[in-house]
Amino acid sequence: MLYEDKVVGVVYTDSKISDKVLTELDIEILSTMSQQIQASVQAILLQQSIDLLQQILDDDSIQISGKKNASLLNFCH
Repeated sequence: MLYEDKVVGVVYTDSKISDKVLTELDIEILSTMSQQIQASVQAILLQQSIDLLQQILDDDSIQISGKKNASLLNFCH
């Protein structure tokens, strides 16, 4: 699995059946799984960036008004 041209994960498959051939359907299923995992990782990284921005805004608003602003955004994935 790649993220920003860096390997961030590997999908491994194994079969108890000897001489098992990997089919097109197997490849399609693995591809779909890796896309879902990639989307989850990207959502986590994006949420971390939003949380950092929220902390910066909170610090600024507390310094200016003495109050904390409402949340920017939270992702659920």
